[in-house]
Amino acid sequence: MHCSSIKFSFGYQQNGIDAYSYVAFALDIIFVAIANVLLLNVLVALFNVTISDVAERSKQIWGYERYLIIIEYKDKPSIPPPFVKDSDSIENELKTDDDHCCWYTLKRENMDRIVEALEKIGFKFHNWQEQINHK
Repeated sequence: MHCSSIKFSFGYQQNGIDAYSYVAFALDIIFVAIANVLLLNVLVALFNVTISDVAERSKQIWGYERYLIIIEYKDKPSIPPPFVKDSDSIENELKTDDDHCCWYTLKRENMDRIVEALEKIGFKFHNWQEQINHK
């Protein structure tokens, strides 16, 4: 036997059809490429869903933390630390004293303005987030 007379057949042939022909190999490559593109699209879609969930939860957490900070500053005394233990009695006197009623009212108005400004900032942030989500 000579080497030239030995034929190696890598494919299964029946009735002249080669299952591993060049056309079948090219179709396999095209199929794998299309499958990879589709799987990549599914992966991107899952990442998008995850990012949306995280953004929604982060807005809720941010709002809660903002609420805690506002409550913390609302409950803080307006008098510096050496006089803190007397602050309750001083504020009670200021509330009842007619001469200092204007000062207390001014303080309350400022607090209301601060809370209102923080709410506007939160509303603007929410609108900005909605605009980003819709684009």
